[in-house]
Amino acid sequence: SGPGGSSKSMCVLGIALSLVSGKTYLGFIPEGQKEVIYLSGEDDKSEIHRRAERMFPELFPSQDNSPFDKKAALAALNRFHVPDLTGQNLRLSEKSDDLSETYVFQSLVIALEPFENLDMIIFDTGSRFRGGTENSAEDAAFFISLCEQVVSEKEATVLVITHSNKLGGSNQQSVRGSSAIVDNARFVMTMKPNNDDQTLIEFNVAKNNYGLTGNQGYFRRKDDGTLELTDQNDAQKTKALAKLGIHEQSIIDHIRSLHSAGAPISIRDFARNYSGTKASYDLSENALREGLLALVDMGRLTKQKSGRTEILVPVVQVKK
Repeated sequence: SGPGGSSKSMCVLGIALSLVSGKTYLGFIPEGQKEVIYLSGEDDKSEIHRRAERMFPELFPSQDNSPFDKKAALAALNRFHVPDLTGQNLRLSEKSDDLSETYVFQSLVIALEPFENLDMIIFDTGSRFRGGTENSAEDAAFFISLCEQVVSEKEATVLVITHSNKLGGSNQQSVRGSSAIVDNARFVMTMKPNNDDQTLIEFNVAKNNYGLTGNQGYFRRKDDGTLELTDQNDAQKTKALAKLGIHEQSIIDHIRSLHSAGAPISIRDFARNYSGTKASYDLSENALREGLLALVDMGRLTKQKSGRTEILVPVVQVKK
């Protein structure tokens, strides 16, 4: 679950390609090569394949000058099934006044029969496939029950992409619509872009019937839209630098002028003296302190021992 622009579909597509290729991707470790069906109610087949191809160089590295190993990619795509559903009625259930499955669901069950090694079925997004009203607990629970029928008959995982509410967030309450969606699901992961750095995507395990809840991590969104895992320290440093924003160079110059004037200062004192809306920088004390630490990690500033404390020293940039 996540708001628009949080790379939900790209993340799920990466998991799907990991399954069909048998390759580790985004930290997801598959057991062998599986079949996946991707049911998209928002994008056509060609768009899904265009997105998938951006991941091929990492999943299927080439041994020559080609962008990727085409033979390996084609073999994996034979296990990745994306029917073109553009313009079709996709609702698996009727509206709340008549809780019943539709002919679409019955057709789906029949269409799944030939697949013997099916590991995952993806609904993107859930709102395109469920009938009734978004906030109806009965409608939500019935849609989940239809998904459970598929799980039972095919012994496959059903993964549903959903939107989050306007407040976003990383807990169960952030999932848009009736709470019955979360109550009846076995696993819920939320995603949201960082407010200060839109390339940083935070994910959080909001519910997990198979393990720990509350695990958190970060993806980095690359220029081509694909994702990569990034460690927490890197994510925190990026967030801190993003908060400094336009002040980054002026802060370094400020510290340089203090140092030149014989008034060196520590991280704690600089953050305390120059934070707040009425001070030099419109940043909280914590944001300024974290930003200074990030600048030290980057090598833009250094810390030098001075008595019982450490003072900030600007790094001299050598001109080439």
